[in-house]
Amino acid sequence: MVSQYYGWHGLFLFIGRGGRSANHSHSMMQIVISPEKKFHIRKNSKEKYQVLSACVIASNTPHQLVMTNKNNSGIILWLDPEHIHFAWWRPKSPITKLELSDKTLTLLKNTPANCQEAFLFSQIIIKQVIPEPPEKEFDERVPVIFNLIKEQIENQQKISVDDFAREIGLSSSRLMHLFKDETGMTIRRYILWQRKLTAMKNLVNGSTITEAAHNAGFSDAAHLTRTYREFSGVSPSEVWQNSRFVQAEDCSYH
Repeated sequence: MVSQYYGWHGLFLFIGRGGRSANHSHSMMQIVISPEKKFHIRKNSKEKYQVLSACVIASNTPHQLVMTNKNNSGIILWLDPEHIHFAWWRPKSPITKLELSDKTLTLLKNTPANCQEAFLFSQIIIKQVIPEPPEKEFDERVPVIFNLIKEQIENQQKISVDDFAREIGLSSSRLMHLFKDETGMTIRRYILWQRKLTAMKNLVNGSTITEAAHNAGFSDAAHLTRTYREFSGVSPSEVWQNSRFVQAEDCSYH
């Protein structure tokens, strides 16, 4: 079975065979669904596993996930701080059990074949899990910061929080406070996350781990590997070593 990855601005979808992650945390809100066989999840090694069919994992929640569905598709949807729901909605618990209807679970057994189908697939999940957002958006300065960070990483420029602060007319301390209040994460953590995403795109396009690390601004391949494992619970080599079983698409421009 081929595992599928689809990525948009602020939204990432995985469909595929399960596995076992190390304990890790990241800044994304995560929705995990296994339509046919339940998965195991816990916050740390001292806790017993919960056995669930679907759940929401709040951002910055340490967790270990075991999906043993070797012949069936597990689904993971990540929403990062750029997604509109991050501007107003947070799960009340670190790990929240979900109850999905049989109709929804049946719909989610139909694997998408392209970016458009994958986006519609992700919207089915979001509408079942997260209430419709009210008329609220990020502070208008936050998307400017998002874009400045991504542009500088893409252009392999030195990133300076002081420069961002001058660009939008705030002190550095006020900018960091604003960013944390709006997104739930520190600006430095977001920069590291964007470097990891840039490295992922390079790997999708055939770069080696060393090349991907350099292009994303990591000091070396070991730095990328440590960061990747910190955010994902697995190393990049574990994901991409069997690349013939991985289909990955950057859908940002679809």
